[in-house]
Amino acid sequence: MTVTSVSNTYYCDAPETDETLKGLGWRFLRVKRLWMTANIQRVLSLRDRCDAATGAKLDAWKEARALAISASVAATSNLSLASPPGRNYRPYQLAGTEFMLSRRRTLNADVPRLGKTIQTLGVANHYGRPLKILVLCPAVAKSNWCAEARLWLIDKTTIGYCEGDKNPKTDFLVCNYDIVTRHINYFKSQPWDIVVFDEAHMLKNPKAQRTKASLKLDGALHTLFLTGTPAFTRPIDLWPIVEICDPDRLGRKWMSFIRRYCDAHRNGFAWDYSGSSNETELQFKMRSTFMIRREKSDVMVEIPPNRNTILLPKKGLEGLIKRERNAVQSNLAALLDSLKLENPDAIEAFAEFDGRLDLSGPIATVRRELAIAKIPLVLEHCRTILETTDKLVVFAHHRDVTLSLAQGLDAACIPGGLTTTQRDVQLRDFKEGRKRVIVGNMTSMGTAISLKEADIMVFAELSWIPSEIDQCEERIWDMEKTEAVSIDRLVVEDSLEADIAALLETRQASIDRMMSVRHLRN
Repeated sequence: MTVTSVSNTYYCDAPETDETLKGLGWRFLRVKRLWMTANIQRVLSLRDRCDAATGAKLDAWKEARALAISASVAATSNLSLASPPGRNYRPYQLAGTEFMLSRRRTLNADVPRLGKTIQTLGVANHYGRPLKILVLCPAVAKSNWCAEARLWLIDKTTIGYCEGDKNPKTDFLVCNYDIVTRHINYFKSQPWDIVVFDEAHMLKNPKAQRTKASLKLDGALHTLFLTGTPAFTRPIDLWPIVEICDPDRLGRKWMSFIRRYCDAHRNGFAWDYSGSSNETELQFKMRSTFMIRREKSDVMVEIPPNRNTILLPKKGLEGLIKRERNAVQSNLAALLDSLKLENPDAIEAFAEFDGRLDLSGPIATVRRELAIAKIPLVLEHCRTILETTDKLVVFAHHRDVTLSLAQGLDAACIPGGLTTTQRDVQLRDFKEGRKRVIVGNMTSMGTAISLKEADIMVFAELSWIPSEIDQCEERIWDMEKTEAVSIDRLVVEDSLEADIAALLETRQASIDRMMSVRHLRN
């Protein structure tokens, strides 16, 4: 039995009954009486059966993969980079900056709190002259970007952010995605040296106006996409970034991409590309061309968080739980499957349950009532925590629940709808110690800010979009911490949130296959 190759296709003359090839996923071609595969990873374990040319091809592929993995997960660097007095880059931050400097367009997908902002400002410092830099980000991150730029940029430059229709036209300019279309004509007219897309997963919908407007912008030196969230739960979510970062190969043909990596198939009406396939191959190709991603364990000793799902007693809430179950009973399995994959089309169809589109919908109504009924139990739990800790972060979903918890805990509060200045006041009250607790809405307080002053987080409610939970959890992690953080999820027993809590514990596998280097090293 011999394995041969022609171009990127591999053949084997083993008999049709060969269980080894069948188990590896090879396909038998009866006309040619040969086994065939185009996936090189299905050939690696057969190295001793390959002819000389094919064996050499496998060896070269493995060496190239090892080099690509090493560069995309590097924790040290010999890069010499100027920094402001009293500030120093960490070795892995220098490695990230070096990776971004070596490419025109890059996806920095380091997990949250590893300093992607500092790495990005390091790219600017490399050039030793003032640059024109545009940063697009969520509204909550605007003031933080300006503050970090003032701390880390070594060359004097004007710094400011857009607010509503106001544009300070500074050389370092920050704008939130929500208002980018208001300023797009000005942005397009400027000779930006570097364009940064922070929390770039917010651009995963290519049909959204902010995505269409934002992705028209390109830096003369670098275009940098930053995101640490595992919100890319499906390969199709990566397409807008792949198309820009690797236009001549991985992002050259949309149809080829969805067939290879999105398990694309006809569903009787149109193409369904909400699935996932060949995840580790996709990860390798991204790492070998434009993506760097380090996990905490790659750059330091990882301290996993203590996650606790705490079941609140359902006594007195049985009627609400029954109403909740009855309203969603016929769609429960489909709903949980959609949430597991974060299928945007399906989630939109179920959006009435989450209260995002219709606050008067049957599930939205009962879910809000259940959340309000939980408030006394949540307050009791939080007050118990505050007996033994100085700082606490609390997340909720509904606005009235957020406000009620903040009042009950005498807390700083970010409920959504605040201006950047108002948010900053609330954050300073918490960070500077005037308030021991901060309570926030998951979409308003869950991204792009640090709440590292706390070691304990409580979820009074759970989002029906699991990646929002992931984002929120990272707010209290910090590279300097030597003890595990604690995260409590408070759910009423037998409620839909209890099902979601269980789902959160199991959904990471597909994301890991697509983004974690562990699966490339195996």
